[in-house]
Amino acid sequence: MAKRKTYTRSVDWWSFGVVIYVMLTGNLPFEGRDVETLYAKIAKCKLKIPESLSSEATSILSKLLTKKHEKRLGSSEKDAEEVKDHPYFQHIDWNALLLQNVTPPFVPTINGAEDVSNFDAIFTSEAPIITPPARRRVPPLMEKKTFEDFCWRADWS
Repeated sequence: MAKRKTYTRSVDWWSFGVVIYVMLTGNLPFEGRDVETLYAKIAKCKLKIPESLSSEATSILSKLLTKKHEKRLGSSEKDAEEVKDHPYFQHIDWNALLLQNVTPPFVPTINGAEDVSNFDAIFTSEAPIITPPARRRVPPLMEKKTFEDFCWRADWS
């Protein structure tokens, strides 16, 4: 059962660790048949990192997926700078990345809006299932204002 405590940004660093783990291994670091089992495994089981990963990858995963949030990479006053300074990211030019002056290692070829050739057939062969919400929810004014100036572009235009 989940511990109902307030959380800090260290939860986001945990999530970042999960994303990196999935991208490197193709699997989740912890799995369970239901939420309760998953939470129990997260709380009690030791993180298993494949031996095939580099020492830098092993290090960042173990530091981001540290169970004690106060010891987790990124949980200090340095926040993101602590994560960016990790050897796993030693080849990243963060300023160039922010300015979108970095060539991606892979640029997919896309032949139109409905081209799904870059997705695994295991997904594209499935029939889509549309699951509408149980009831339409209109966000409160305060919630709308939170994101009114949100922009995904680095130049904020």
